[in-house]
Amino acid sequence: MKANMKSRTELSVGELYALERAAHLARAREMGRLIRVGVDALARFASYLFSAPKNRKEISHA
Repeated sequence: MKANMKSRTELSVGELYALERAAHLARAREMGRLIRVGVDALARFASYLFSAPKNRKEISHA
C-alpha cells in the first residue's frame, strides 16, 4: 500500500484541498456524534434522577 502513496511534495494543491475538506468533514461528523452521545447520556441520567424516588422501597423498622 505504501508504494501507491505519494509523498507530501508530490501532492497537488487540489489534492491537498480535498484532503483538508475530507478531514474537516470527518472531524465535524465525529463532533456531532460525540455531542449526541453526551446529550443521550444526560437525558438518561435525568430520567434516572426523576424516576428514582418513585421506585424507592419503604424502610420497615423493627
